[in-house]
Amino acid sequence: LKYHPDRNPGNATAAEMYLGVQKAYETLTNELARSNWEKYGNPDGPPAIVIGIALPRWLVKGENNAIVLAVYFLFLIVLVPTVVSMWWRKHNKAHAETKPDDNSLKRYVTMMDQLTRARNLIESVSSSEEYSQIFIRPSDDEALTRASKRLSEAYSIKKKPRMDTAWVRKVQTLLHVHLSRQADKLPEGLQEDLDAILRRMRPLVFGTLNAAIYRRFFVPSTQCLRLNQMLTQGCWEERPLMQLPHITEEMSQNLQSKKYKVSDVASFVALPKDKKDAFAEEEKLTSDQMRDIDVVAQQIPFDVYFNKFEFGVADANGDLHQTNLQQNSIITIEFELTRWREAGEGAQDQSSDLIVGDLNAQRTGIAPAAAAKTIEPVKSRSLKHLRSRKSKAEEPAAPDAKPASPAADAENKDKETEQTDADKKDEKKEAEKVDKTKSLKKKVVIEPGRPVHSPFYPGERDESWYMLVGEQGGVFLNMIRIPNFSTRHEGKFMFQIPEQEKPGLHLYTVTLMCDSYLGCDQTRHLRMFINKGTAPKPQQQPTLPAPVDEDSGDEYYSDSGSESD
Repeated sequence: LKYHPDRNPGNATAAEMYLGVQKAYETLTNELARSNWEKYGNPDGPPAIVIGIALPRWLVKGENNAIVLAVYFLFLIVLVPTVVSMWWRKHNKAHAETKPDDNSLKRYVTMMDQLTRARNLIESVSSSEEYSQIFIRPSDDEALTRASKRLSEAYSIKKKPRMDTAWVRKVQTLLHVHLSRQADKLPEGLQEDLDAILRRMRPLVFGTLNAAIYRRFFVPSTQCLRLNQMLTQGCWEERPLMQLPHITEEMSQNLQSKKYKVSDVASFVALPKDKKDAFAEEEKLTSDQMRDIDVVAQQIPFDVYFNKFEFGVADANGDLHQTNLQQNSIITIEFELTRWREAGEGAQDQSSDLIVGDLNAQRTGIAPAAAAKTIEPVKSRSLKHLRSRKSKAEEPAAPDAKPASPAADAENKDKETEQTDADKKDEKKEAEKVDKTKSLKKKVVIEPGRPVHSPFYPGERDESWYMLVGEQGGVFLNMIRIPNFSTRHEGKFMFQIPEQEKPGLHLYTVTLMCDSYLGCDQTRHLRMFINKGTAPKPQQQPTLPAPVDEDSGDEYYSDSGSESD
């Protein structure tokens, strides 16, 4: 009772002592309070959870407030915005380097016409706005003049560029030097400049492709891809054999002479072993160098061909028909691509025995075994001659036409029978040739995703394929991108017959191009008779190619195809 509040009114110390004695008594006499004391050190039970931040003592001391505020200001107001700004600029710069400048695209469009070819496009990409800030040294003019004089007459710059500025002349000269394989003769500074130019070149080349598509030019569209092939391999399109290691321009000319008659990598691979040995001895190539050549030749996809190629208007069941084609009709092309390459045991050592099938069939894109299944390619005839030939199914007979005589019918029937027998014999011979080939050889599987062999182009990249359709020398109609594949790829794509197309027989061209190698292109021709009238508006319109965007992982144009090994 000594500390009871009634005896000590207003005494805070006495009141506190009284509460302590009261809790001690309760702890000794109450089992729950005693249990809480033993567990938690408090008769009232577990204390409330308090969350706090443990800060160093020097941080909360009053005399350090000015220093703490200064550091906080520098971090939040200066450092964080600076880091964010640097990241944003780097991101924008990287994105900008994957897309051509708007001024560059305008120049591509104005410099593009139906006669534009790959060599003309060098001037277009050289005038890209992206190169306007390239460093010009005082010694560059003299070094570039010497480099221009070293170029052969066939590949020299014959006229001034339309944009006659120092940086355009520099870029154009360096690209000619690159394609002529003379970059090693440049000063070190110009070699670094050429490397920087090539690293930014690919999106610019595809910018010219966008310009050609915008102008609806078919042949210039293919020439844009041809320029990309040339720049990737570092050689002119007339010298596809220089894609192989150790092959110089003089060796390429020797192979293309009448002595060897080798025009591309496919014909080099098919060259007999004795002629290869004679060439190696003549050019003083070692066995290791020839092995390098064979290994790279195995990688170049000159063996891709159309195993299936069908076209027409799709009906409700998905079947293709080539009758009653009109303006605005949607043409569907169903195709299957296959790599036709077979080699003996130890393909790298015996690549001279590598059988590629019929080389003539290779150049037209048809393998011998598939010739009977596919539509025959158009032979060397003029478009005028094609239009003069109309089948009875395509061109209705005139109302006043007289029926053919029985003798004429019998003669025509005999000719058809003879032609059928001849075709059967040819098909039998081709089938026997293929069976014999397959019994002696085994297929070489090309690994998908293998980087392109391009020792003169900076960086690594994968090969892609593009299929373009249009009128030869006329209107571009559509294009799709086909990713790299190992042995087989099937797919389809559509294009629409132009509304302004005149009735009659028309020739359309489908071109399959690899974007990385020269000499691998395949071409098919579609002969279609367009009737009078306009087809009704289809429910599904063909998808036109979107603008190139390098930032999308090289997925410029895609199709609905699939790959199968």
